[in-house]
Amino acid sequence: MRPCVHFNFRLQLREDDTEIVIDGGDNGIVSVAGRLDASGTGAGETGGTVKVLGEKVGLMAGGSIDVSGDAGGGNVRFGGDYQGKGPDANAQMAYVDQNASIMANAINSGAGGNVIVWSDLYTRMDGDISVRGVSAGGFIETSGHRALVVDGRPDDNRRVCCSHAEDRKSTRLNSSHGYISY
Repeated sequence: MRPCVHFNFRLQLREDDTEIVIDGGDNGIVSVAGRLDASGTGAGETGGTVKVLGEKVGLMAGGSIDVSGDAGGGNVRFGGDYQGKGPDANAQMAYVDQNASIMANAINSGAGGNVIVWSDLYTRMDGDISVRGVSAGGFIETSGHRALVVDGRPDDNRRVCCSHAEDRKSTRLNSSHGYISY
């Protein structure tokens, strides 16, 4: 039997904590339908880190991840790390529902955070990602090594937002060996 983690409640870090990790293992299915909150909203705080890992990972309708911070956004690793490299095992499939959101914003100062949505095979990105910054926008990578589908309209600014007050040219959509549907 495959391990399955279904998360449908709010998990918020305490003041001293900085990381939430939900890991279903190499053959596990992780479904997040609740709120993962590693934000740092106190004066001078930055956002924490959230990792959602497993063979198949999904951020379902109503699910959200928030690593925003007063002095800078944090980091989200959903399915793996940048370009599938790094110490964590990569998901084979990643899904973000159209009614789900990932936020890594800088609230009062600093740069936006970093959000990676990765899978080795197929990624479908239908939800909202925001990495707004005050001094600089953050970084977003939505990648599927074999296939990436981003369902949204090119002029729909709320879908993928990676900007700060002066620079709104920081969005990267990447499918390294397959196709992009936008």
